[in-house]
Amino acid sequence: MEMYFLVGIGILVVFLIFQNFRGGAGAGSEKIEQLKKENRDLIEKNAEFRAEISQKTEKIGELSQKLENEKNERSRLEGKGKEMFMRNTNLETENKNLRTERDRLLEKISKFEVDAVRREKEFLEKVEKLEHAREKLHAEQERVVREDEVARAKIEEARDRVWNEHENSALSMLREVCQKSEIGFRFFENTNLPENFDPKLKPDFLVDFLGQFLIFDAKKSRDPKNYFREQVKNTAKKYKNHPEIYPTVFFVFPRDEVAKLSNLSIFEDGILFFAISTDAIEPILRNFKKISEYENISEFDPADREKIVDFIAELENHISFQNATNLILTRKSLETFQKSKHLNSEIASEISIKKNEKNVKNFSISEIKKFLRNPEEQKNEIEALVSPVAEIPREDLDSAKRLFE
Repeated sequence: MEMYFLVGIGILVVFLIFQNFRGGAGAGSEKIEQLKKENRDLIEKNAEFRAEISQKTEKIGELSQKLENEKNERSRLEGKGKEMFMRNTNLETENKNLRTERDRLLEKISKFEVDAVRREKEFLEKVEKLEHAREKLHAEQERVVREDEVARAKIEEARDRVWNEHENSALSMLREVCQKSEIGFRFFENTNLPENFDPKLKPDFLVDFLGQFLIFDAKKSRDPKNYFREQVKNTAKKYKNHPEIYPTVFFVFPRDEVAKLSNLSIFEDGILFFAISTDAIEPILRNFKKISEYENISEFDPADREKIVDFIAELENHISFQNATNLILTRKSLETFQKSKHLNSEIASEISIKKNEKNVKNFSISEIKKFLRNPEEQKNEIEALVSPVAEIPREDLDSAKRLFE
């Protein structure tokens, strides 16, 4: 580019000289001077132009380098732009997929929220029902507790009544037997003890027998086995140093409790204790009355003595047999009762309700006395049971009779 500029200047100079020669020789020298001056000016300007061109060239080089850098940067940016475009395209695709997934999740969340509201409502309903059931259960438990308390109170009341009836029955039987003309024993109770008798002992019933006292105590317990042993030990400690007490003491238990005892006699501290029922009171007192009629055993007529021995043996055998029979029947009754525990729960519940509605039958004292006083009445009653329509089969009665043969 610089070379083209110099050539142009040279052509211009030649053209100017040619014009001056054409104008005249005189004026030629001035022209030449002027041309020289102009040439010098042109050279200076050429130098300036060269310097300027050099600067421009240098600037152009810088700009070219910058342009090249810009091109390279543009290429890089174009590549990066393409990369970013691809990335943007991928991101848009991913964003579209994410929006789809978001919409799906939002729909799922909406369903979950609906289900959660429904489940919360169902839960609250169940909680309300459960609370209602709990209140009903609590009320039912309170009702059952109240019924149990009432039932326990009734049982305790019945037990106290049975105990009082048993004690009154036993004492009544003892008084009645002692007052019979053929027996005629003098007797005392804990409310009117004999003179000089230790008031701390206070037995239920005392019978005056040959200068000593036969002791009869009414007893009752839900656990007669342990109770009998405990009462024997406690009573033996009280009576052992009292010679006025005959060394045979009788504990009068209800018949069903006697049936539960495997051992009806215990010897403790020199005293023989017997567990008897009210049925045995009269035979025992009759036996002691017979003994009291003789001061010395040697005075007994041999036939009478033999009869007494036979009677006592038969009496003891009868008492033992009766106790054994009661024990077996009681055991059988308990086995039968235990079978009822395996019944259907609803039936068992109805039985329990019916049983609670029924009162324990109280035996008439007058009816008991009627049979106790007159064995013939007992026989007539048995005959009535087997005829004319046998409530007890004849073969069962015959089997029972054979047991005594």
